[in-house]
Amino acid sequence: MKDIDVLITGSGGSGQSYFMKQLGKNFTTNCAADNDTLKHMSSPNHPKLSNYNVKKCIFLYNKSFECICSFYRRNPSWAWFQVVKLGNSGKLKAGNLSSADNFFPLVEERNADLFSIEYQFENWTNAKTDFPVYYVDFNNINIDKLASFLNCDKDILSFDVKKRREYPELRDKYPLAYSLYQNLDLKKQSLAKEANSRQGLELN
Repeated sequence: MKDIDVLITGSGGSGQSYFMKQLGKNFTTNCAADNDTLKHMSSPNHPKLSNYNVKKCIFLYNKSFECICSFYRRNPSWAWFQVVKLGNSGKLKAGNLSSADNFFPLVEERNADLFSIEYQFENWTNAKTDFPVYYVDFNNINIDKLASFLNCDKDILSFDVKKRREYPELRDKYPLAYSLYQNLDLKKQSLAKEANSRQGLELN
């Protein structure tokens, strides 16, 4: 059984790879390239974790709409693979995710998050785990509290968090989808705060 000091998971598109590489300088983490398929698990109850001794976990999240757009900016085919990893709660087909112009109209039509970000987040915050999980907003990392959670000197924690790219053309083209994901972000903040509080942690 392999030990993992800090399991880092999330929906992706949120600076997660960068975050993992930075923490990986001082802690044993799961693979930043996701070769072990732990980076975007839809639930902490997945049987694959039975092969690992996880000591602590950080669930990293960011702005949902911008994260989705970032997949289409980099490589449209990534969106389909990402949704599958997150659980594909909307039962989509690959063609539904072939482009932002295919995906966002479907979101507006069904009035639901079809990327499975909400599905994954609720699975994690509602589950009981054998290890503590700290929910961290990549846009608002509190180094003092992160250092406390990791039980380390805060001087070894260094993150250059740059302002994320915005997508005004997609935001203006699909205002209902944008609004839906804005509301989801508020829900994520609330769920994260509750989950952290249950463990004696605070988001801010």
